[in-house]
Amino acid sequence: MGIYDKVDSENKKIIIKFGEIIYTHLKLHEKNDSEIKDFFTNDYDIRKKIDQAFESGKKLNSVELDSYKTSYQQLQNEQYQKENQLRDLYEKKIENLQNEYQKGFEQGKQYNSIALSEKQIQLDLANKLIEEYKPKQYENMKEKGDFVENIISDTLVRKIDRNSYVCDTSDIKGSGDRIVVFPNYKMMIECKNKTSIKKSDIEQFKDHYVNDFKNNKYDVSVFISYNCEHILGKGCFKIEQHDNNIVGYLGINKNSSDKSKENIVEYFLCFVNDIYNSNHSSDKSSDDVREIVVKSILEINNDILTIEKYELPLIENIREKYENKKFKLNKLISEFNLYNIPIPLEIQKSECTENIFIDKITEKMNDNYCINKQNWKKQIISDLNLDEFYCNFLNKRGITRDKILKSFNETKNKNITF
Repeated sequence: MGIYDKVDSENKKIIIKFGEIIYTHLKLHEKNDSEIKDFFTNDYDIRKKIDQAFESGKKLNSVELDSYKTSYQQLQNEQYQKENQLRDLYEKKIENLQNEYQKGFEQGKQYNSIALSEKQIQLDLANKLIEEYKPKQYENMKEKGDFVENIISDTLVRKIDRNSYVCDTSDIKGSGDRIVVFPNYKMMIECKNKTSIKKSDIEQFKDHYVNDFKNNKYDVSVFISYNCEHILGKGCFKIEQHDNNIVGYLGINKNSSDKSKENIVEYFLCFVNDIYNSNHSSDKSSDDVREIVVKSILEINNDILTIEKYELPLIENIREKYENKKFKLNKLISEFNLYNIPIPLEIQKSECTENIFIDKITEKMNDNYCINKQNWKKQIISDLNLDEFYCNFLNKRGITRDKILKSFNETKNKNITF
């Protein structure tokens, strides 16, 4: 029994492996069966042959090992080089991403600041409108009456005729609240700031102007209801002829702003003034007519010169400023979309942004896009995959299919109706 039969399975594996090594070093795998048999039957010492093969194998293994070490070192150096290149590449990408993030963050802060600023402007404007339209509070009835009477001022009537002026007659019994003195006649104005006009108010006004017309105190009498639109028996706007005189009634809606009310009063007084001058133009001599016509044409010419010199350049400047702001807003909206930054809903309120957002939607449509007549909003939202902002915008009141079609035709240079 040989040693192979005496050892356990693990050692048997070692013997087999060692035998495979010796077998290989003796190059027996390159010999045929006859050569192998002859190898073991020859007289020379097999052990010596094995030792020689083993020593040769050691030398060969040493050379191979050095070669392996060199190759390994070379591969390791290449690996280190690749790792360094990858690390440099990743670090550069990370640095670029950090720079882009910082840039986007700063732009976001800037856009947020702009949005907050615009929001504050809108809030200020809303507060201003609230102040204009909210009911005015008065400490007493005198203050309430004075507020309306003071609207009839020199500044107001001189918009009608620059040579006119106002006399306060509120403390004179039977003479109204104001007397407006025009170059060729006088106008009495009675002001009321009550929420309802009674029959007694109209009768008292009539008693005053009938008596004053007889005494030639003035030529025109006007009743203005500042806080009640319907004047009993007269409506909201009426001009009457009384002999050779004129009587006017004006009722203003209580919900109108103070500025609107002032503009309505100005228009009404201007209208009454035109009627009076038209009715009495034939009474004037040719010299008077010539003087009035020359005076009028010079006044109008001066007004035109003033408008040309001061107001038209201001309008152009405002228009240029508006277009510039509109251009910047459009650019910012594009950058919001580029960086996927949510657009503040407040931006939807102006007419300017409405057109911009409609154009943004139609730009997403292809040239052959067809907009249905029924459920067209749902169609566009689904087909174009619109985000929440544009969904809210499209469903906003006032966004019509016609507006979308108009923008589509303009952006695609088409002329299509459906």
